[in-house]
Amino acid sequence: MGRQRMNIKTIYTIIGASGTGKTTICNHLNIPELVSHTTRPPREGESEGSPYYFVSKDEYQNIDKIEEASYAGNHYCLSSKEIDYKLDKNNKVYVIMEKDGIKQLKNSLGKCADIRIVTIYIHSPLKDIIARLDQNRSKSEMIGRIVNMFEINELSIPSFADYCIINKQGMLEKAVKELNHIVGDN
Repeated sequence: MGRQRMNIKTIYTIIGASGTGKTTICNHLNIPELVSHTTRPPREGESEGSPYYFVSKDEYQNIDKIEEASYAGNHYCLSSKEIDYKLDKNNKVYVIMEKDGIKQLKNSLGKCADIRIVTIYIHSPLKDIIARLDQNRSKSEMIGRIVNMFEINELSIPSFADYCIINKQGMLEKAVKELNHIVGDN
């Protein structure tokens, strides 16, 4: 009798500084996104499950978290329930997160024989990042994001990244094609 091959599931973790186009690029993927929970209120145009599950601080405390982070007084986390639910139905999923979140995810799931974590870093030149943030954010939020990206060193490629995609202004299609190539080949 032959050995049965284990069905390996892949979580693509997408990282990069604010304004690199991570969300825009990932909107072109044909695999499900792992949706995080947050205590921040929804912004205009956001709804439950897109881009977050919005919860109270009390509800947040009761979530079985795989990773978590705080930014601007709000809390964010990826739940084990979300991962189990999406990987039960799909072989590939993706999540956009910060470097520290990926380290937490790898600490929690890195030893699972049936889960593979692939990290893709999205990079953009600083002038492109500033131009994008200037279009989509208030001046104070833009400055806060820029200060944060330097404080947590988001502009350097982390040593644990498996791939790096450059998303220069006017080159979105190329970046989308690269990401789809990586996800399709793994």
